[in-house]
Amino acid sequence: MIGVSLLLFVSFHIFTPILPYYLPEIGGKSSTAGLMVGIASLCALFMRPLTGWLLDTKGRKGIFVAGVVILCIAALGYNLFGSITALFLLRALHGLSWGCSNTSASTAASDFVPRKRFAEGMAIFGLTANISMAIAPPLGLYIALNHGFDMLFAFTLFFALTALILVLNIRFYKLPKEGAKKTPHGIFHAPALPPAVVMLFGMMPYGCITTFAAIYTTEMGAANGAVYFTITAVVIGTLRIFAGRICDAKGDVLPMVIGLAGMTAAPLLLFFAEGLLPCYISAVCLGVGMGLMSPVAQAMSVRSAPPERRGAANSTFLCSFDLGIGGGAALAGLLLHFLGDYPRMFLVMALPMIASVLLFFFWAKKGDASSVRQNG
Repeated sequence: MIGVSLLLFVSFHIFTPILPYYLPEIGGKSSTAGLMVGIASLCALFMRPLTGWLLDTKGRKGIFVAGVVILCIAALGYNLFGSITALFLLRALHGLSWGCSNTSASTAASDFVPRKRFAEGMAIFGLTANISMAIAPPLGLYIALNHGFDMLFAFTLFFALTALILVLNIRFYKLPKEGAKKTPHGIFHAPALPPAVVMLFGMMPYGCITTFAAIYTTEMGAANGAVYFTITAVVIGTLRIFAGRICDAKGDVLPMVIGLAGMTAAPLLLFFAEGLLPCYISAVCLGVGMGLMSPVAQAMSVRSAPPERRGAANSTFLCSFDLGIGGGAALAGLLLHFLGDYPRMFLVMALPMIASVLLFFFWAKKGDASSVRQNG
């Protein structure tokens, strides 16, 4: 399952930093990259609730396989078509397949993790996203800029096909028929909504930064724009190893507060940056934010869900990711168009963190957030 998740993440993350470079090649503008990231994320957002419902009512394997098959079709399309319209449609299809396959992978992983070590287990599973962040952006930029975009698209298809082969050989958890009949199957899991809303606002700066950090740091003098992502990924991976264990033993509040602080600082540092050092400190802060917020919020969302509601719980949480990242990237693209420069764009994109911080403290204080634990 970890191998499948890694391949899925790489096939998705490999595109984000190359879009500002690829769009001018087919007659578009670099600022349109935010829209392209946004359409994929918003289509994934549309797909996740339906996928969660299907996972809870129809089982895991068939839905997972269907998602990866559609991903393979989207990857093949990148190899065949090269226009703005085609790219827009393919990004939409890619988003739909991503929403289905990623929700399926997270739900399947949550089936196998013991409840007492849930945050730790899901944090380790989530390392696939961080490893992908470390290797996919630099790999994508290297292949695209040195060997062409067609070669990059061929690699994407290879990753998708390999993931499909692995999924076909996984033994999935089978839902208990009696429990499934007794439990109402809404497309959202209500107890997961509070942490999901916190993450929705918290992911908006993340969507902005992951879309524009590479080209921004290159303009600031970096020899390789992918260094920013590598630093972020190393920090996230390191923190994830410990964040889940701390969350299981000591509670959710402390790691979440530190994560919120890191995510707030990341765009502000890019705004004030006059050289590369503040940019790379921003990368560290972004890693702290993502490395702590993500596993803690996911544990809060899914920890208490019964097996027949884990699909809905995972889709509720992951919808907040897609809406936050996609909305943040699209909004950042619009801001870049109207403001005309990156620093002011990063400053404005720090504002959603105010809502994220206030909402978390409100729910934590009232004890309303799903499974918020003050201590072990």
